[in-house]
Amino acid sequence: MADRFVNALECFLLSVQADNSTKRTNLSAANFMEVMEGSSSDADISCETVKIVSGTFDQEIAVPSLQQASCTLIFPLRSFGIGVEPDYLKALRCADFVINENDGFYIARPSSLGGYSATIWHYSGRGSGLTTNIHKLYNWKTDWKISGEMGKMVKIEFPGKGSHDSWTTGTMPVTGRIHTAVPTLLGATILINGQAYKLITFEISGNQPIEPCLDGTAASGVGQSVMTDREIKMTCKVYMDLQSTLDPIAALKAQSEGALQIYWNSSAMKIDASYTQITEAKKSEQNKVSCFDLTMQLNHNNFVLRVAGGNSSSSSSSSSSSSSSSSSSSS
Repeated sequence: MADRFVNALECFLLSVQADNSTKRTNLSAANFMEVMEGSSSDADISCETVKIVSGTFDQEIAVPSLQQASCTLIFPLRSFGIGVEPDYLKALRCADFVINENDGFYIARPSSLGGYSATIWHYSGRGSGLTTNIHKLYNWKTDWKISGEMGKMVKIEFPGKGSHDSWTTGTMPVTGRIHTAVPTLLGATILINGQAYKLITFEISGNQPIEPCLDGTAASGVGQSVMTDREIKMTCKVYMDLQSTLDPIAALKAQSEGALQIYWNSSAMKIDASYTQITEAKKSEQNKVSCFDLTMQLNHNNFVLRVAGGNSSSSSSSSSSSSSSSSSSSS
C-alpha cells in the first residue's frame, strides 16, 4: 500500500545562511522550527509552451522555466524563556530585521541595511525517524505579518520566496520542543494612533515585496532574493465611541500621528510604533455592535517588537546574527 502523509506530522528546518547566495547542506534537528500547522512550501516552476505552425493543431514538449520556491512559516508569538532566543527571530532576520538584547528583552527592528537569507528543508508528514519526502529550498527571504484577536493567540507569519533546490527523500529528524505556553491577547495595554481605542482585531504587515533575482549560472536560474520595498501598514477593528471621546475621522483629516502600543502577557510581549497615521476609517460592525475598521500606515517604518527573555544589558545584533549564521548545525 502506498505511503500517505499527514499535515500534522510535517517538520520544518531552517538555517540562516552565511551569505545571501550560498545554501546550507547539512541541516539537522538543531535547526528545527516550531511552526504551526498551515505552514507550507511549494516548488514554483512554470512551463513555457512551444507552438510550431505546421498546418495542424499541435503542441510540442513544454519548456520548464525558472525554478523558484515559496515557503510560508507561521508561528505563535511567545517567549521561549530566559536566555532562549525564539526561533521566529531567525525568520525576522530574513525579513531584514536587526535583533538586539536589552532590558531583559529580545528587540527586533526593521533595517534598510540588508539582512540574511535562509535554507529551509520541509519534511512531508510521516513522523520523526521515518523516511519521508523533503522539499529543499534556499536563498529564502521573506515578508512578515503579525495578527491577533482579543481572547486568542497572536501569530507571526512569514510568506517568503527563494530558489528551489530539490524534491528528494530523507529521514525526518527527531526533534526537541520548547513547550513554553502561548499567551492569550487579554489584559492588554493598548494605544492606537495615541488613543485608547477598544481593540477587537489587528494586523500589522511589512508590505515587503521579495524578488528572486535571475542567475543564469545557477541550475535553478535563480540567485539571491532581495527585498525591493517596505511600507509597514496596520489594519484593525475597534469599537465605535462617542465622537467627542474618540474621533478617528477627525484624526484622519488632521493627519494626526500617534503612538501604537500593544502590550500583553504582563508586558512580556510588546509591539510599539511612534508615528501611526490613520489613512482610512470605515464604519463596520462586530456581532451587530457598531465599530470602525481603521487602516493606518506606520510612518518612517517605525516599528519595534519586544519579546521577554533577552539579556538585561545591551548586546548588538551583529553577534546574535553572526552566531546564527556561523554554524549550520545551530543556526
